[in-house]
Amino acid sequence: MKKLFFAAALAGSIFHMEADALKIQPDILDTGKTVTVALTLDNPADSARLELRAYQRPFQLNGSDRIALKPSADGKTFQTQFPAETFYHPVYATGKNNGGGALEAVPVVVRNGAEVRLKAEKPWKLIRTFPLPMKANAVKGCAGKFGRGLAFDGKDAMAAVNRMRFHADRGTIEGWFFLPLLLKKSSSILCFIQSADGSPWRYHQLSVPANSRKVQYLTYNGQPKDAVSVITSKEIASEDWIHIMATYDLSAKKMELFINGESQGSAPYTVPCGGRTADLNIGARIHNKGNTYQFIGGCQMMLDDLRISDTVRPAAMPEKALANDANTLLLLGCDGADVMR
Repeated sequence: MKKLFFAAALAGSIFHMEADALKIQPDILDTGKTVTVALTLDNPADSARLELRAYQRPFQLNGSDRIALKPSADGKTFQTQFPAETFYHPVYATGKNNGGGALEAVPVVVRNGAEVRLKAEKPWKLIRTFPLPMKANAVKGCAGKFGRGLAFDGKDAMAAVNRMRFHADRGTIEGWFFLPLLLKKSSSILCFIQSADGSPWRYHQLSVPANSRKVQYLTYNGQPKDAVSVITSKEIASEDWIHIMATYDLSAKKMELFINGESQGSAPYTVPCGGRTADLNIGARIHNKGNTYQFIGGCQMMLDDLRISDTVRPAAMPEKALANDANTLLLLGCDGADVMR
């Protein structure tokens, strides 16, 4: 995981009501460091927590926007610690810095059953974010196929990895997905890989077509001439985790889709749909509209393990969690086993 910059956004900031004070350390977060939160109150409280809010770029701490604080015996000091890596979910943390943002961390205390939000001296602090995607929110943790997984609600939940390495001439896109039985009137995007060098209108997409329980693999290159290839699977009756794999090979002029190791057909792949760098959207596609983002094709699903490789992998369904090897460009293990080259 790359270095995380908190840039003194929270560290040493003072939030006050009377003599109340909040301190968060260290100033700069990095892998392996421990974050320490200390809230000191002038008057005792029964309990306390931090509520986190972000402007334009929401995020969550392991699926929650609240951080519980442990009280001292006299109820005047509340503290907690957690690893820097868990401040943002690893899925959100991989990629290139997308600029700034702003964060509000407000202490909330409970006294005699009544909640009191402590006023912040400067609630909004500029952050030089460590790799934070354009938009990643409402993604929850869940039980996965192997260990932990991610749950997407199909409304506004998505995750992104930006500026990852990609091999548009040859590769494999695969993961474990759990699809809902309900049919949607519009198509739903499992993952969307768009060129981040050159024309953005070059992409690979795995989706569930409207009113179906099928999986579709589509590649597109809009320049210099539209090139579209599509493979659509058979109906999926399984109400369980399924392994989806898409392979593409420019030298063989073929792309192929597999469900649980069984081929769903092939299609021509005659132009590279992408470059050497790509942006990945998971659970939906996002369209940058300046200061806001439009969600397209939100998918209600669960995900456990997503791997992108620079080689065409064997079609056999894996019997264990996907692993990192020399051909792995990106591995999202959803429980800390994430790798990006």
